[in-house]
Amino acid sequence: MKIGISVIMPVYNGEEFIQRSLPPLLDMQARGEILEVIVVDDGSTDDTRRIASQLGARVESSGGRVGPGGARNQAALMARGDVLWFVDAD
Repeated sequence: MKIGISVIMPVYNGEEFIQRSLPPLLDMQARGEILEVIVVDDGSTDDTRRIASQLGARVESSGGRVGPGGARNQAALMARGDVLWFVDAD
């Protein structure tokens, strides 16, 4: 039985970081090493959401500034994987 891994990345105004940190994770997803990459936008005012979506990540909203822990908790409820892998955008 293969274990599904969900990668969860909370981010706030991280457009400069996610352009470097997301592609390797999305490559892992394309190779079948992880099930999904969920970016939780925590109320960003920059282009974080658009960039993450264009790169191919599943983008969800935290619904406002709930902080990294709150964003992680929300994504944990949405994740489809058996294992949750929490990563920072930077």
